[in-house]
Amino acid sequence: MFWYRQIPGQSLVFMAAANEGSDATYENEFNKDKFPISRPILTFSTLTVSNARPEDSSFYFCSAGDTVLVTIAFPVDDDDKIVGGYTCQKNSVPYQVSLNSGYHFCGGSLINNQWVVSAAHCYKSEQPRPGWITFLPSLLFKVNNPDLLQCLNAPILSQSACQSAYPGQITSNMICVGYLEGGKDSCQGDSGGPVVCNGQLQGIVSWGYGCAQKNLPGVYTKVCNYVTWIKNTIAAN
Repeated sequence: MFWYRQIPGQSLVFMAAANEGSDATYENEFNKDKFPISRPILTFSTLTVSNARPEDSSFYFCSAGDTVLVTIAFPVDDDDKIVGGYTCQKNSVPYQVSLNSGYHFCGGSLINNQWVVSAAHCYKSEQPRPGWITFLPSLLFKVNNPDLLQCLNAPILSQSACQSAYPGQITSNMICVGYLEGGKDSCQGDSGGPVVCNGQLQGIVSWGYGCAQKNLPGVYTKVCNYVTWIKNTIAAN
């Protein structure tokens, strides 16, 4: 499963690796559009979203294969940075991490000298799943340039406002952060980055429709619901 938080005009490629003789079907979770791809011997199949529109934001599933990969191709521009933010003061965000493989692809937060908290969809799952490997959606700082870390001051919205913005999609493990009037938001590439209040990690970049859209705030993982799991995971490793 891929979460795609789009920027209008992007081109994206979703790639699934399937067993020989398998058929692959991609499905847009929100509008239920299906994109079947069938080959006698299927090694890789791809779904390309060209000139993306706001309504293309969705979860995308691949229902074949034992490994799922995703690659995203962007135009080279500044549209993937925080919208409406400012350059962080030097040394003010020492816990911010850039996950990269020769290029920045996700953010993260140092929670001690050995462990980083980030978004699950930044990693390939190592646990077997019947049918497909799942990327789970789990920002306010963006490494847009190695020397220019971006920050944004934004409110945590009430749960009722969050649910009104995304009817039927918000769980107790999610919070909304941002401005209902739009204009300021996290954006593509910020996934896994922190939302910090009074020195405490409150949220992790998860998903949203577009960036800085009116009545569509960013959605974040509610970190306090996972404190016990985080502590147990660290203790066990």
